[in-house]
Amino acid sequence: MKKPSKNKLPDRRELRPVFIHAEKQVKTFVLGQNEIYELNKKVIDFTAPNNIAICLNISNREYEIALQKFLKLISPKFNNKSTRITFDETEISELYDYFEHLQISLLFAYTAVEAFGNIAIPENYTFEKFNNKKVKEIWTKESIERWLSTSEKIGEILPAILGVEPPFNEAFWPQFKKLEQIRNEIIHQKTVNDKRNVSSKYLHEFFSRDIFDIIRAGFLLIEYFCSKVEYALIYFPLGVGTPKQQIVVIDDFEKYFASINDHEEK
Repeated sequence: MKKPSKNKLPDRRELRPVFIHAEKQVKTFVLGQNEIYELNKKVIDFTAPNNIAICLNISNREYEIALQKFLKLISPKFNNKSTRITFDETEISELYDYFEHLQISLLFAYTAVEAFGNIAIPENYTFEKFNNKKVKEIWTKESIERWLSTSEKIGEILPAILGVEPPFNEAFWPQFKKLEQIRNEIIHQKTVNDKRNVSSKYLHEFFSRDIFDIIRAGFLLIEYFCSKVEYALIYFPLGVGTPKQQIVVIDDFEKYFASINDHEEK
């Protein structure tokens, strides 16, 4: 951990810093986490990123590109009087570009939610539920991550951990379920008709303006949890939701962080 520059505005992709108030110094220190690696006789040192924030940033960037291509290429075709929409040879490459940008945005929006749900589960956490045979099952963090769907983790596990209401009644929840469905169809694409054809039925959704609301549901779901708790947790992306920043109070900063001060003085 090291103190960031006083004049530096944080990149929103950075891992959320820790605020520590030292009573002896009568100061509040902001500590950021650094990643340090050794490779090829070099020491690599940089401020740690928030992987959830990076996934959201990728999704948002590709979302904007895909939306502009939708408005330019697809939307006008729905506004003309023709009952059939076709794409000629001069348009097909741009259509595929649209598919790429949209698919990247969709997959990273879902990945952000998936990562958010996984990181929230404490290492020693267990979840109890009754199966269809009325037998109680005890799920560990490892089994939850491996066997439960993201919507189950986000809808059942995460609310219990964070102490908030499940998001089932929120307007974005059906859209998130649709996001999960489309994501699964992309990742688990199947062959049909005795493997003579490939099922790409998810592409049907890409021609509707609603696809952008479906992608946006991933961000809204993360924002929901970040807005419902009183204090932000370290893995909450910066700038998402409205939680308070918790301040850890200690008696003497130098007592706990002398090694950092010594290193900086050298």
